[in-house]
Amino acid sequence: MTGKRKLYISIGQPGILCNSKNKNVLCVDIGGGSTEFIVGNDVNPIFSTRLRMGAVRFTREVFPDYVVRKNNVIAASHYAGGMVEAIKNEVLTAGYETAIFSAGTAKSVLSMAAANGLIKPEEKVFTYSHLTKIHDLVLSRKEMDDRLVIPGLEAKRADVVVAGVIILKAIFDKLEIKEGYYSEYALREGVLLAVMQ
Repeated sequence: MTGKRKLYISIGQPGILCNSKNKNVLCVDIGGGSTEFIVGNDVNPIFSTRLRMGAVRFTREVFPDYVVRKNNVIAASHYAGGMVEAIKNEVLTAGYETAIFSAGTAKSVLSMAAANGLIKPEEKVFTYSHLTKIHDLVLSRKEMDDRLVIPGLEAKRADVVVAGVIILKAIFDKLEIKEGYYSEYALREGVLLAVMQ
């Protein structure tokens, strides 16, 4: 299976099957070492790429002691914004009607938004406004111990959530995303759905 096809099946195909039939969808997976982007529909992927920015990578390189400092936040935001800016024209030229996010960062934002009363617990969508509030909340907790008590945040993600929300906000900003849907589908579920078609 080619890398492009694997990426399409992993995050693109499930989102398209479940959320937006016959329409272009932007799917984003913020991983530990990289972030994957794909624009596609229920027939083919139109554009896909992988950027070398991930929550674990950014944490290791910019926040090695897990402490939030203004200069580190500025550096991380600038770098993430520059990375996404490099693919902005291709993504917007391909066009999309819905943005779908998978993996831990998006799940954490959704969970924190619900726990802090921004959305209902059963909702699977968060707006730019919701993201901005969660972004600011996370960055206001300078030490990891402070982040451990953020409502809705799993303890195991307190170390990487700062980098994750910075990357996610840069994606929303640069790609002009108004709202994002969270998808629970991973590679295994995507392959099964693709085979069933």
